[in-house]
Amino acid sequence: MAKEIKDVPGLEPKPIIGWLGNVAGMFSDPLTALTDLHQKYGDVLTISRGGNPHLFFAGPGKHHTLFVFGSQYNHQLMSNSDVFHSGSILSTLFPYGEVDTRRRVLQKLSIGLFGLNGETHRRQRRLIMPAFHKQRLNVYCDDIVRITNQKINNWKVGEQIDIWREMMNLTLQIVAQCLFGLNALKESQAFGELIQTWIKLAVSPGVLLFQSDIPGLPYHRFVNISHELDSIVRNIINQNRPTSDENVDVLSLMISAKDEDGNSAFTDDEIVGHSAIFFTAGHETSSNALAWTFFLLSQHPHVMEKLRLEIDRVLGSASLNIDHLKQMPYLDAIVKESLRLMPPAPLSARMVAEPVDVGGYELPVGTEVVFSAFHTHRDSSIYENPHQFIPERWETINPTAYEYIPFSTGIRSCVGMPLALMEIPIILAMVFQKFRLELSSSANVIPHIGLTMSPKHGMPMMIQPKDGNYNAGVGNVKGTIHKYIDLKPKLLS
Repeated sequence: MAKEIKDVPGLEPKPIIGWLGNVAGMFSDPLTALTDLHQKYGDVLTISRGGNPHLFFAGPGKHHTLFVFGSQYNHQLMSNSDVFHSGSILSTLFPYGEVDTRRRVLQKLSIGLFGLNGETHRRQRRLIMPAFHKQRLNVYCDDIVRITNQKINNWKVGEQIDIWREMMNLTLQIVAQCLFGLNALKESQAFGELIQTWIKLAVSPGVLLFQSDIPGLPYHRFVNISHELDSIVRNIINQNRPTSDENVDVLSLMISAKDEDGNSAFTDDEIVGHSAIFFTAGHETSSNALAWTFFLLSQHPHVMEKLRLEIDRVLGSASLNIDHLKQMPYLDAIVKESLRLMPPAPLSARMVAEPVDVGGYELPVGTEVVFSAFHTHRDSSIYENPHQFIPERWETINPTAYEYIPFSTGIRSCVGMPLALMEIPIILAMVFQKFRLELSSSANVIPHIGLTMSPKHGMPMMIQPKDGNYNAGVGNVKGTIHKYIDLKPKLLS
């Protein structure tokens, strides 16, 4: 017989401040805090026994937030989307019910596949999917190569760059071209910075805990930036509406899609909401994945040397095409291993839509259930030496769809996953075809956990000639990254 939710083990509310004290203690390093709680309480736990307001979904009232660990729970949550609903990318900042004009923009920006469920989600996902079919990827490949060449041709040997910001700008240009048909996104650096500010504010304590639209407060600034983001996205859409039905980018598909009655399948607000999410998630996940991969390679010279040999053998000095990717299995293994260690979205949440048993506990409607790609990918029963960067492991392992979830899986898997898994190796191959990247001695590598996992202080690197000196810059890495990865590089002899 299932137990009641009040019996789930976990933290007792703090004196006086209650559940808020438990949550506040997790803000600085949530993944490490969850690792400690998992070891103490087991595979199903709560951060506040007795309940708490929603932490990941909008809505009033007192509920419960549970954390579950293990592929069996990933399977339960991700294979039954009618019982476990997804929510807005803005989580508790999504305004429910009637709202004033200023905060209405938060509802519009949150209209995306993340926040849709049931038949509405399936229908809109089905309409968007053709933009990511195999035949489109061939076209995107040429665009990615061209845009990447434009970026790295401006790099100069001996200069220091923040590879994270460089990748943020590059992937934003790629999203603009591939998904929206834009040849160039004007002021993309400023637009990328605006998106980063918006994302960080969305998960900051000052915004989440004090949602008052009063000048001077972080929430007021967040609403202001939301209006700015909405205006930019609307201008991009209005200035670049497709002139031909032959276009198959995301924007063209949404504008031309019709429902069964011949009416537009997407409202203007839905097009803006989807576009904002694609701009945000489409470059945020890839830029972070690339930054972490460049870092990992900079600290593992044996891996980097092996990759260089593969790139030289397959590419030489030739221009990359999509067929080259199929001939570089070690590059593919490196991408898989980097996404395992540093998944773009380390935590995901679902809300219970109807009563259900999870782990022997009867969960009522409204319960939040959080699962972790980060911890799944460090399960020693699935991955030997799980904290180490070992691309060779992918020569012998074949985890299930619920044991390896960097882009989720099933009906709620990331719709842009095919593009990301082509974009990331293309950029890596092209960079290392020309250069060696060396971690700067000034680097302070601290993962920041928000909507995604990004380097808090960027990722400063030196651009060096392709001289094979992969031992340079290895070791003595500063920052909390050591809590996440067991850095045991072997120097080249």
